[in-house]
This record gives sequence, C-alpha cells and structure tokens, in this order.
Amino acid sequence: MSEPYYMEIAKTILSQLGGNRFITMTGAKHFVGLTEPGLQFDLPTDTGAINKVTRLRVILDPCDTYTVISFRKKRGQQEYIEVTQQSGIYCDMLLSNMQNVVLSLVFKMSLNLRIKIILSPCRKR
Repeated sequence: MSEPYYMEIAKTILSQLGGNRFITMTGAKHFVGLTEPGLQFDLPTDTGAINKVTRLRVILDPCDTYTVISFRKKRGQQEYIEVTQQSGIYCDMLLSNMQNVVLSLVFKMSLNLRIKIILSPCRKR
C-alpha cells in the first residue's frame, strides 16, 4: 500500500529544506505531514529564533508555491499564536526565506560557513 499523497509532499518539502542537514543544523523535531498538504515541525526553544518562533508550518499552495507560517507558544500555555505568514515562496527560495525570516543567527552562521567551505578553492597536493 502506498503512502498518502500528503505524506509524499511532506517528505518532498523536507528534502527541499535540506533533509538531515536541515534537521541537524536547526534541531527541528516533531515533524508532521499536514493534509492541507504541507509539513509542520517544532524548533527548540533555546535557539534564539527571531520573534521566539518555536513552530513552523510550510504549506503547498495550488499554484505550486509555498506559504510559510511561523508560530510561537504563549507564555505558560499550550497554545501557539501566529507570528508571520509569507506566501508565494518557490522551492528554491524556501531555505533562504526561512533563514531570513525565522531562524536563529546560529543557523545563519552555519549556512554561511557551509557556503564558504563549498566555495573555497581546493588545495593542490
């Protein structure tokens, strides 16, 4: 029996974010495939994320773009409140959008480091 369609979309979104590298760099956890369709996951509370964001929801729109919604937890409660919502994001812009809008400075630094390593010239032996 094949997976439901929305689970395939959730896996595709995660791979577009970078898969295991994204999980390692951000500490993201509690991944949920949404029937809307999309992907939802939580970020650690100690990441220093902008606006204290602790939950992200990435939804695939009918026009083949994404809507990224960020949430933070209300103090002392289990409810989440919406912080930002951005629509019309293409798959190649997804990771950079999350970096600029939501994720912490530590994540930005690790992305810059990775880019510098990739772009650095190889040593000749």
